[in-house]
Amino acid sequence: MGIQNTKSFQEFIESQEISADKEKDIEQMIGAFSEYLVAVNPEYAYNKTYLSAYVKDFIQCQKALKLKYQILLDKILVKIFAAGIEQECIISIDDVWKFEKGKVNLSNTFNPYIVKGYKLQLELEFIHENGFVIAEEINIEDNYEKIIDECIATFFERRKEVLGDETE
Repeated sequence: MGIQNTKSFQEFIESQEISADKEKDIEQMIGAFSEYLVAVNPEYAYNKTYLSAYVKDFIQCQKALKLKYQILLDKILVKIFAAGIEQECIISIDDVWKFEKGKVNLSNTFNPYIVKGYKLQLELEFIHENGFVIAEEINIEDNYEKIIDECIATFFERRKEVLGDETE
């Protein structure tokens, strides 16, 4: 992944909840900040409407990213850590959350339409010379926990097949 330029955004997602009151505050702050930029920097190429146009999208993405982050932590990583195989896999959600080498990182770029959708694109990759990937698009409005459990079970079964006697 290289340098992560979304570190502050990731920390915000992990630690903040955006209530209806906060949504209004964010809109007001971004509007005021945009006006400030125009006032102090005449070379600033954008006006207040440019940044303000992204506020609703930002809030929706933050909420969706937070939900999917919690699913990664609470429904997927719990099972991976319990099995003790966290160093053997890479897990990706929507090509935006990535668990690798014991760390969860937010991608430097992502598609907000995929993130805000009611689907979760899950990839479980086994790191091995005979590695494989289990990939599933899961509707998070349905019984998504059952489908995630099935994906993880399939991953464990395939891993055992690949490793053969090594897992004994």
